[in-house]
Amino acid sequence: MKEQEQKILELLKDKDYVPMKAKEIAMIMRVPKKEYRDFLEILGNLELNFKIQKNRKNRYRLIEKTYYDGIYRKNQKGFGFVRLEDHQDEIYIGKENSLNALNGDRVLIEILEEENKVKSAEGKVVKILKHEKDTIVGIFQNNKSFGFVVPDDKNFGTDIFIPKKDMGKARNNHKVLVKITKYPSKRKKSRRKNLRSTPEM
Repeated sequence: MKEQEQKILELLKDKDYVPMKAKEIAMIMRVPKKEYRDFLEILGNLELNFKIQKNRKNRYRLIEKTYYDGIYRKNQKGFGFVRLEDHQDEIYIGKENSLNALNGDRVLIEILEEENKVKSAEGKVVKILKHEKDTIVGIFQNNKSFGFVVPDDKNFGTDIFIPKKDMGKARNNHKVLVKITKYPSKRKKSRRKNLRSTPEM
């Protein structure tokens, strides 16, 4: 698959290339009919990883911007930092540009402003590549019709919403282990299920 990805990118980088539809690219690359579905999947992966994009006519072209991946470290106040291999300092990520990434997530970022004498480089998370945690330890708080968990990791980034049907045997102020079933979006808190609890000492 990596070899095919590289061939597609080389084609799109060619100075004589003009934006084409998937079938046209497949024809030029002589993709067998039985492999066309796999070819579409490769195009989709390149698009998801911000290497190529479609225009309004569904024709593919390279993305001219450069994106970088790294580990996001979140501050309790909402902003965070990402360290990149080719940058000496960490890239500052404002709360409004974090895409609700959580502490420790691997993310893809775009650099909005390079470092200068006055301030550090600033960036924006464009995609969360991998969530670092699928379980969290914290204190359970019961709010009658629902509950929430305050993570021990103060930098985690969000309290954890627990539907009433998923509270299990957890009681107010119990220390619980929460399994993540849905990560936060821009508007909603994380949803979690499967609580295991012990009373907080």
